[in-house]
Amino acid sequence: MARTTKEKVNDVRVTKSSGNVFADLGLPDAEDLLHKSDLVIGMKRIMEDRKLTQTKVAEITGVDQPTLSKLLRGHFNNITVDRLLTMLTKLGHKVTISVNDLPELGPEQALLTVSFGHTQEISALC
Repeated sequence: MARTTKEKVNDVRVTKSSGNVFADLGLPDAEDLLHKSDLVIGMKRIMEDRKLTQTKVAEITGVDQPTLSKLLRGHFNNITVDRLLTMLTKLGHKVTISVNDLPELGPEQALLTVSFGHTQEISALC
């Protein structure tokens, strides 16, 4: 689990984030939740850019609209990363998975980077 640091700023106790809000909250499978959230955020951006309704996205991706609504509100415990990637491809986006050696990371760590088009990449240490 990622670590947070605590400090006082102007007599207010502040906890600095580890970079993963799910880990900061102590949730199990925090890294998986972070990856899913990155993919869902990307899907939401695609919807906004293309001015797609939830009903249209549900039709395109094969997910019913109530499930899509829950997904977009952060309820993604019951969906796999694979299913999210499939939804993104059905929305007309190329999904690329790249495996590279990162010797500076420990044997129990990996880095996942998610990027959408020309937008900022989102990386997470697993």
